[in-house]
Amino acid sequence: TPATQAGAQAQRGSRSVSATYAQFLSDPMRESVWLAEIAYYDTVNLTTGTLYFSTSAYGTAASDTPASQLYEARMASGYNFSATIEELGALGGLLLPRDGGSIVLLQSMGALDYLRLYAFDGRAITIKHGGYSPVYGWVSYADFLTVFTGEGDGPALVGIDEVTIALRNKDARLEYPIQDRKYSGGTYQLYFDGAGDYVDCGAT
Repeated sequence: TPATQAGAQAQRGSRSVSATYAQFLSDPMRESVWLAEIAYYDTVNLTTGTLYFSTSAYGTAASDTPASQLYEARMASGYNFSATIEELGALGGLLLPRDGGSIVLLQSMGALDYLRLYAFDGRAITIKHGGYSPVYGWVSYADFLTVFTGEGDGPALVGIDEVTIALRNKDARLEYPIQDRKYSGGTYQLYFDGAGDYVDCGAT
């Protein structure tokens, strides 16, 4: 299930989970809460900010960072990926594909239509997993497991009933060359001093 898979590697390398989160994950009666923190650029007001969504009502404590932050319960489901738990307290397994999936937000009466005006491409997106256990209580925000750290992939697709924001891993940038121009073997020399930059093409 997505909740069990949340206790697996979401990014490159290993990541330890807290004892609190491990206890939460061990309780079959747990109630999962997924959080999405989505950075955006407002193309009208030319400002930036972060949107906070969740699968059920949630808010951080005054001592958390961000402090006293409410999350809108609009996520249609949790974040789903394939991986394995190698051992309790340590994460390992399959890497996520560079196509990082998507976040689907539920809307009605055009409540999220304003997202048409926001740019998400290349903006940071983080997804966390935690929740409530009848045995161990709530997982604190600090102990929520970060299962995805990536960025938006293109604009939001705003429909009548839902909004979809595509995700991609940051290493997707490596699919494109940093510089696609090639040195032709001539006698060109570049000079950079921050003021009188120029290109010496050599003798003619």
